[in-house]
Amino acid sequence: MFSAGIAARTEGPVFWIWTQPDLFAPSLAQAGLPPDRVIYVEAGDDKTVLACTEEALRHGSLGAVVAEVAALNMTASRRLQLAVEGKQTIGIALRRWRRQADAADFGQPTSAVTRWRVSTLPSAPLPVRRVGRHRWLAAPAIGAS
Repeated sequence: MFSAGIAARTEGPVFWIWTQPDLFAPSLAQAGLPPDRVIYVEAGDDKTVLACTEEALRHGSLGAVVAEVAALNMTASRRLQLAVEGKQTIGIALRRWRRQADAADFGQPTSAVTRWRVSTLPSAPLPVRRVGRHRWLAAPAIGAS
């Protein structure tokens, strides 16, 4: 949802590249990203996600490219950084893993311009029962490169 909120602030289509199709389009719309702006790309593994992301970033006419990957090493992140340089597109590498073992390289350096650690907070109450507004704790990652 945090990444969707950032992507929603851009102009143009948004590519969302993943290995597991588990996003719920109405929730992205709640973050301001309507379904007609999102192009979902399902890749078989992280290597394919990174290849698709690089191509999408090189395209240059997209609003944002969101890549859900478990691992992102220095070489892969540098390739993405070079692909997006000089473009108006925002590239977001969403480090998301489904097993704790996949998070082994999380603290390793990347060539990302910024690195953030984002986690959820309890929702803020709304007038509707059992519905709350999304809240986030976002902080620069320690040792960010």
